[in-house]
Amino acid sequence: MPVQGGDVLLFHLPSLYMTNFASCRCPIECRLMRRDEPWSCTIYLRRIDPSHGSESFGLSKEQFGEVIKDKELLENRIFGAQLAILNPNTPARTFWNANANSTASTELTFSPDIVCLEIAGPDYSNLSFVDLPGMFYDLGHSILLY
Repeated sequence: MPVQGGDVLLFHLPSLYMTNFASCRCPIECRLMRRDEPWSCTIYLRRIDPSHGSESFGLSKEQFGEVIKDKELLENRIFGAQLAILNPNTPARTFWNANANSTASTELTFSPDIVCLEIAGPDYSNLSFVDLPGMFYDLGHSILLY
């Protein structure tokens, strides 16, 4: 699927690698934090409880894998987190070592559940944003999805 809208911001952040696979299929919350420590990224999964509706504030986050200290590992870990969100009936740890270059099937085509990235390092300003999936055209099925 082509990169569109807010995804451009994600693709151009320094030292942040994103995959095309599911960037339009689940929200990504990104929290950049300035710290006088080496670069690191912690990824969390925030699953929306249907009994709370779309309210996600205050919901707990499940850490997805260990803290990443090597930027080269980030793309695969984000891909794995997206797979975990899109395969809710499979334990998340199954996807910790996913390969972004592989072909993967998913149970869901879209999820309101959120992949949360907390990225810290000396080169960042404090900034938070959420990349929400917008409407896109699925060329494989010629239908409008949202």
